[in-house]
Amino acid sequence: MSDVHVVQVAVTGPSGAPADAVAEIAVCRVSGDEFSLVYNDGVALDPLDLGKGPLDFMQENYGIEPEDLYRGSPLDRVVADFQRTVFGTECTSYNVGNVFGRFLSFEPWNSTRNLTLLPSVSTRLPQDLKGRPEDEHLLIRAAYNSICPGDPAGVGDGMRAVDLAQMTASILLVLRENGLA
Repeated sequence: MSDVHVVQVAVTGPSGAPADAVAEIAVCRVSGDEFSLVYNDGVALDPLDLGKGPLDFMQENYGIEPEDLYRGSPLDRVVADFQRTVFGTECTSYNVGNVFGRFLSFEPWNSTRNLTLLPSVSTRLPQDLKGRPEDEHLLIRAAYNSICPGDPAGVGDGMRAVDLAQMTASILLVLRENGLA
């Protein structure tokens, strides 16, 4: 089986680009029967520029606090590192339409035609583990708890982009093990 890169994001809001932006991005490479984290970074954002709505959204959905945003890297560096990591590879996410269709296909990420998008991991799951794109983080957690008992990725209660990528990669490994991916 070829390597697959699982990409997950934490975003400033549910609407997609350009209204909302990527605050964190993480990539796990699934190879054979294991995965490894190959990229994880946050985008430096000024909480004062974002306003209360996006700050509340990120805190409630991902546990991202305003002070975390100051620790991020400059957007151009995160984009360049992401592109170096995944361009020319096969990629997926829990919901490709959300992660790539609403965020990563647009400027400055430009993933369109620069990587091969595989079907969403969620397409292989029962209907109750699918839902609205804005609930993706909750759906990933529900699927992970159901399909991967015992927290094999060791994410605990984490909901950051890195945790979402590791949970999604774990789900993909179980699907592969059962001949479903």
